Amino acid sequence: MTKEVHDKALEEMADAMNRYEALISSPEEKPLYQEIRSAWAQHIEDDSKLLAMPETGDAQFADARKLAIGASAASFTRLLELVVNDVARNCKGAEASREAAATGYREKIALTLALAVVAVLLAAIIAALITRSIIVPVRRAVELAATVARGNLTSKIKVTGRDELAQLHAGLRLTPV
Repeated sequence: MTKEVHDKALEEMADAMNRYEALISSPEEKPLYQEIRSAWAQHIEDDSKLLAMPETGDAQFADARKLAIGASAASFTRLLELVVNDVARNCKGAEASREAAATGYREKIALTLALAVVAVLLAAIIAALITRSIIVPVRRAVELAATVARGNLTSKIKVTGRDELAQLHAGLRLTPV
């Protein structure tokens, strides 16, 4: 790996950590993030020591190898463990949020269906009342017309209201109002 690639990777990681910090939403996650920051700083320190070693001779190579498989590897492993723990915590939180959203969705669907059933029942009741308010007076007018047709002119016709059916009833009366 070239130094440029290495430095770019460090910059990207630092940028990603800064962006991630703004997304932390739970109080439990803040201390874990601080541990990740601390482990990252330790790894950067170990990495800097490793990069600062001159590339001359077998003695320097042995020291660099010792640092690479020792402190640097340990700090990176610790950092990796913390990141894995944080990812696992976020996955659990995401799953809990998904389940809460799904439960809320199911509850809202049930409520919507219940309201729709109530609306249909209410519409049916209102339709029945309106129909009854039309049919009862029409039926009464038909009965009165049949009575008059049979020749019974003594029926008393009670007129209530001012709508068309009340006018029909009034028209069937043989005596003035």
